Amino acid sequence: MLEAYDLGRFPLSDVLAEQRRYLDVEAGYTTVLMRAYDARTAVARAFGEIP
Repeated sequence: MLEAYDLGRFPLSDVLAEQRRYLDVEAGYTTVLMRAYDARTAVARAFGEIP
């Protein structure tokens, strides 16, 4: 996207919108990883594997 912007194919607003979408996806992925970790920890705690 940045290369296309450099070549004049996309306006800066499109580049910024794509970067925003990418950051939103990263934030969502991080949230999902945190929830999965919390779930695994809760299961381990329920089985007494974690004091």
